[in-house]
Amino acid sequence: MKKIILLFISIFFIPTTVHAKECTQSILDEADKNAGDFKSWKNVYEYSEKYGECIGSDTQESVSEGVVRILADDWEQLHTLKILINKDKKFERFIIDNISSTVLEDDLLKIQDLAKKQCPSDSSRLCKKISNKAIKAYKEINDIN
Repeated sequence: MKKIILLFISIFFIPTTVHAKECTQSILDEADKNAGDFKSWKNVYEYSEKYGECIGSDTQESVSEGVVRILADDWEQLHTLKILINKDKKFERFIIDNISSTVLEDDLLKIQDLAKKQCPSDSSRLCKKISNKAIKAYKEINDIN
């Protein structure tokens, strides 16, 4: 009986709070202003930490362009990306979600090719996710099922 009473008390009387980031207009504007101009995966990670929950649809395109730019032009930074993902698993979701059909087709094809042909042996799982998402985005652009 004591267990039932304790359970009842814990469910109804112990306050629980979930801290979701409040996305004010000023935060949305700041996220938009800082979107996409990434020089490194560290920049992307810091951006995702600061604004990840507050990215509007217009901003999303710029973020996607920035993420894809690093993948396509600085593939040798993949090791740094993997380190950050190992540190923070939700960052992987942020990266994969930002490989989208809003970017150039050629960049998606290049990323897919890099992920298949120049993947470090310790990053095969990540490369597979990147490749699959690039293919999916490419198919969305070209209406291929």
